[in-house]
Formats: sequence, structure tokens, C-alpha cells
Amino acid sequence: MVLLLIGTLFLLNNFGILSFNVWRTIGPLMLIALGVWVMAGRWFRPSAGEPLSLSVPLEETQKAKVKIQYGAGRLNVRGGAGEGLLASGMLYGGADTDMRRTEEGQELRLSSSVDFPWNWRHGERGWDVSLTNSIPLTLDFEGGASETRLDLTDTRITDLRIKTGASDTKIWLPSNAGYTRVVAHTGIAALEIHIPEEVAASIKTEGALAEVQLGKTRFPHRGDRYQSENYETAENKVDIRVETGVGSLKIV
Repeated sequence: MVLLLIGTLFLLNNFGILSFNVWRTIGPLMLIALGVWVMAGRWFRPSAGEPLSLSVPLEETQKAKVKIQYGAGRLNVRGGAGEGLLASGMLYGGADTDMRRTEEGQELRLSSSVDFPWNWRHGERGWDVSLTNSIPLTLDFEGGASETRLDLTDTRITDLRIKTGASDTKIWLPSNAGYTRVVAHTGIAALEIHIPEEVAASIKTEGALAEVQLGKTRFPHRGDRYQSENYETAENKVDIRVETGVGSLKIV
């Protein structure tokens, strides 16, 4: 309707029917309309409604990939999806789900609904997701302004990729997944990574403006990285690479 109105004004102006400058009028009117839209959204927002129940069957596959794209709110991810399930949980505040079969196995994508200014929903907003412990997984996570907790202790995640913006993220890595690769890129964020005591680690960090806290006794400095003494022979180990922007990084 707005585009039709603007087009009509320009058409009338081109025919000389309107005597005023359309450009000088449209600009302020659009700003006023946007202000009214935002105020109306603050006053008359509908509730978030019922949460979406997530239950994705685990097909006959040897491995799977889960990709989570989450905007603003709270996100909890853990193991223990239950027998016969790839993922389960409750998704508050809207979500888009996509399940497909690829040559490498199952691929599940979860993405949050579009936020401000197009979505006025309010109320509880957050996801609580459980993943299977039965097969090796690849987990891709992209987060915005979120509070994220990834408790992957009991999972068999072998590849973890993280990209966050202005967020607070805490991760508990798998304790019995064999080899796990972790690649993290953070913006203005706080990232905290917990490595189980029985798991060896090789860690490389990049980022001049980040505050880095690292257990150097457990992970002594070796060349361009920090690495456990028994990394080469360990049954369970993680290879971590973190690129940080402005924020903090803690690895314990």
C-alpha cells in the first residue's frame, strides 16, 4: 500500500497535477510512518503464543549435521535427545525448521524468526534444544545478541563451528567424542570454553583487542599455540581455533 501511494504521488507529480516537491514530502513522511510503526508495536504487541515443539526422528544414518541460526534471546543446547531422535526441545518466540537428507546423512536447520521492526511478538523468547548422543555430529551455530549455553559434554560432536556477534556464550566440550575440531569467530562478545579434565587440547587464539584467560599450566605454550603434554597420544582431544574481536575469551 505504501509503495502504491508513493508511486501514485510521483505519477501525479510527473503529469503536473501536483504542484509541490514530492521528494521533500516523502522523506519526512516515511520517518513519521516508521516512528508510528515502532510506537504501535511497543503498545499493541501480541504475545509470543505457544512454543513450537521440536521432535526430529533419527534416520538410519552414520552421522548428521545441525545448523542453528539464532538472533536475540536465550539459547540452551545439550545432549540427551532421547532414543530414536536427532533433536528435540521447545522453541519459544518463533522458529523456522528445515530437515533434509544429503549424501553425508541428515541435515537439520533451525533459524529464528525475523525480529524488529517486522516482528512485534513479545513474552518468553528462548530455545531449549537437545541433540542425540548416538552418532557423530557437526554443529554450526550463528548467534546474534544472545545468551547461549552449549552443554555438549555427553554428545559426540566432532566438528563445532561458532560465529557470534554481541553475545555471551559458554561451551562445555564433549568428554568422549574422540577428536573434536572447534572453530570460533566472535565479535563484541564474551566466550567461555570448558574442556573436560580427561580431554587433551591444542589451542590457537587470534585477536589483539580481546582479554584472554587460559590455563597455561594445563596447556603450556608450544610455538604458536597452547597444547596439552599428552595431546598426540590422547584418546579424546580437541583442536581449538578462536578468532576474537573486542571482548573476552576464557578457556579452562
